[in-house]
Amino acid sequence: MKADKSQKLHLPVTVRDTFGKNLKKMRHHGVVPANIFGPQYKSQAVTANVKEFVNVYRVAHETGVVYLDLAKEEIPVLIGHVQRHPVT
Repeated sequence: MKADKSQKLHLPVTVRDTFGKNLKKMRHHGVVPANIFGPQYKSQAVTANVKEFVNVYRVAHETGVVYLDLAKEEIPVLIGHVQRHPVT
């Protein structure tokens, strides 16, 4: 994916209903848990495919706008904080 200013970066996400210790199983299956929040938006827990997320993050980083595709809705977001394991 090249950094083209005219091209929108899209990331398909789904609503998440799994929380707590069960997230470890999801991560092993290649799913990234995330949260969408903002002053005009109620907090929403979502998941995304790890490979798709990495491809989008390589282009957008923390300053580029990413459009989340959630249930026929396109939500513009900034990626705020990515947590990584210190060893892997």
